[in-house]
Amino acid sequence: MADGFLSPEGIFYEKTEAYHGETARRILGGDGKNTDPLSELIRGGYLAMIEFRAPNGSVSLQPDLDYIIGKREGRLTKLQKEWLEKHRDELTRHQQYTINMDQSGIFRSMEISNVKMYPACDTCPIKAERMAWCEGRDVEEPQLCRVCDKI
Repeated sequence: MADGFLSPEGIFYEKTEAYHGETARRILGGDGKNTDPLSELIRGGYLAMIEFRAPNGSVSLQPDLDYIIGKREGRLTKLQKEWLEKHRDELTRHQQYTINMDQSGIFRSMEISNVKMYPACDTCPIKAERMAWCEGRDVEEPQLCRVCDKI
């Protein structure tokens, strides 16, 4: 799964250390004394893909907390967009949800999958089940609710 940092050049650096800050320091190089390496990478145009899993684990421990962030007012590079589209299945469902639901940030012009809630979902009788699936808490995608034509 995608747990690490995606450079503006489309190179993915997997988190192999125990903490994301250690991975960020490895990417930045230098003396390793940077006090806020994650922010430094994000300011430099990297995307931080955070998945809550045990070190060397393959299963997300808190799938509803997984996320992906980038510079708020930034723009995705062409290479980052290509990587995200090509590796969509490596993103957790909640990371996909984060991208799809972004209306004003760095992912505002991107939708990569059907992991999304729509305005009509507010009246949907299976809203709770759909949200649990979007957050990765449920394995099976809910059946079509037939309330809206979006899903």
